[in-house]
Order: sequence, then structure tokens, then C-alpha cells
Amino acid sequence: MTALPSTPSATRTTAVWLGAAGALPFIAAVLAGLLLADSLIAQWTGQAAFLYGAVILSFLGGIHWGLALTTARADSRAYIIGVIPSLVGWGAVLLPMRIGLVVLALGFIGQFLMDLRLSLPGWFRTLRLALTIVVSASLFLLAMLE
Repeated sequence: MTALPSTPSATRTTAVWLGAAGALPFIAAVLAGLLLADSLIAQWTGQAAFLYGAVILSFLGGIHWGLALTTARADSRAYIIGVIPSLVGWGAVLLPMRIGLVVLALGFIGQFLMDLRLSLPGWFRTLRLALTIVVSASLFLLAMLE
């Protein structure tokens, strides 16, 4: 795939803020689990982060579809790779929560590694790395608190 055009600064800033906001449910669930252990709030936020993780992992697969749709040279692998995160997320929520959280964390790491093969702007790779670390660490911590 070809390199993407330069992204305007305001657009990058918006993406960073949206990405950071998207990580907040994971962080909130970990904080609730640590500070309010065994409470209904901790259970609810943990379950919410678990389901949200499956949704966000699925969303990340769309990057491959979006890029494939913008090039005439895309092959079916891009579309297949783009569907795998949805299947992993769906499968994860069918598992016991502790195991599913680990599967999601590994899914986020795997998706990031797959995305490194794409022609993505450096700022986006940096953002994805930071978010992958925060989200995966949160999911691993939630699994330990489960």
C-alpha cells in the first residue's frame, strides 16, 4: 500500500484526544477494581471494559479494510486481517471473563504488530503504541483482579 498524505496538525490533535478518551474506560475499570474491590461498581466497570475492549478491538480491524478500499492493488489478505480482530473480540466475550480479558489484551498486541506492516504515519504509530500499552496493561490488570 502507498504512503498516506500528511495529516494536518489539528486532525492529529483530534485523533490523540479521541484516542486518549477511548482509553479512559479501561483506566477507570482498573481504578475501580483497585479502589473499590468486590463492589458492584468494580464489577460493573470491569464487565463494561471487557465488552468495550471487544468493540474497540473490532474497530481496529477496520483500519485494514479502510486502507484496502483506497488502493486498487489490495488483495484479499487485507480484508481477512481486518476481520480477525472482530472474531477474536467476539470469541473473547464468550469465554470466562478472566481468560477473555487476557485474550483481548493479546489481541490488542497482535493487532498492533499487524498494523506495523501498514504504511501508517509515524504519529499514528506512536499513538497506537501508547494506546496499545495502556489498553493491554489495563486488560491484564483487570484479569488479575477478576
